[in-house]
Amino acid sequence: MKLKKPLLLYFTGYACVNARKIEHNVLSENRIKEKLKNEFYFVSLYVDDRTALFENERIKSETNGKLLKYVGQKHSELQTRKFKSNSQPYFVIIDKNGNKVKDMGYTTEIELFNNFLNTNE
Repeated sequence: MKLKKPLLLYFTGYACVNARKIEHNVLSENRIKEKLKNEFYFVSLYVDDRTALFENERIKSETNGKLLKYVGQKHSELQTRKFKSNSQPYFVIIDKNGNKVKDMGYTTEIELFNNFLNTNE
């Protein structure tokens, strides 16, 4: 299935102070909110989510060999394995075909983040 618009993955954490800063200072800005709402499928993935995975969803980590028991561990594994990053906040734009377009880490600069969201698709 092809997406009608790009996917924006937001790797974050409940305990991540910098994520709260970017949410308060950048993601809440009106232009950014409109872009996130209208131009992307925006998905937040919490790496410290302690919700238990169902038995059939538990897999062995390719990064450390341990059994992934929680949703957050699965999100963290995805971020580390697929995008070679393990810091939060971390944003990745995925195009309509499932390919990584670009990524970005922490910033409180609205214009910088706004430019990041311009995918020219």
